[in-house]
Amino acid sequence: MSRNDYVRDYVHRGLAIEERVCGFLRQSGFTCTRNIDPYDIDLELVFRGKKILIEVEESSRRFWPSTEKRPIIPSRLMTMPIRKIRYLIEGADALETHLKTRGNINTIQEFESIFKNVTFVPKRKPVRIWLKVSYDFGEHMCIATSDLIADALNCKLRDQDMVNSRIEELKFQAEKHGKQWFFKGNLWENHEVKNMIGLPRTDTLLLILGYIGDDNLCSGLIFCRKSELITILENISSLS
Repeated sequence: MSRNDYVRDYVHRGLAIEERVCGFLRQSGFTCTRNIDPYDIDLELVFRGKKILIEVEESSRRFWPSTEKRPIIPSRLMTMPIRKIRYLIEGADALETHLKTRGNINTIQEFESIFKNVTFVPKRKPVRIWLKVSYDFGEHMCIATSDLIADALNCKLRDQDMVNSRIEELKFQAEKHGKQWFFKGNLWENHEVKNMIGLPRTDTLLLILGYIGDDNLCSGLIFCRKSELITILENISSLS
């Protein structure tokens, strides 16, 4: 299976954005390399003597143009493809096997067949983060730590009440407008999700990471400018 089989978006653009992020970190004085394993996390950064592993995801121009501090998606929920949790939580071998044999994970039922009555634990050694960047690696970005990913899976987000309220609103919209949206906990089975170029995605299961508010003081998501990234990484690495 090639890397193209594993990626559900515009793969060549995704690789280019990874390289731009890596180049920015190198220009900031750190050692950063692309992972040669196509089934593993994107970037390896050596940061002040510590290793940080980074999974990079770009936003579309429509939902997060580089001029906006935060995404302007209608759902007001920050999400990531569920397949990416394998980089950020412990005990994801069964998910890895599922993806390598079937290519994707599309339904809540599939997810629950892999993870039965599990309390999710973050991978912390080395530090791992998910980095969502505004369109074309613009000025703004969002960081989710592996701890936040585990909290999302365990439905213990700092802003879980706000997320739950928004999910109920989306359920009402789905019923009213005939949307193919299904929810369980922070899992969102979204059969209408599209990729960077507006085509339907083949992996339709998303993990909700938090509510996108005006200030996000209640959220565990870290929103920052590109110029603040090094300081944020330093703060995260100091906790490891």
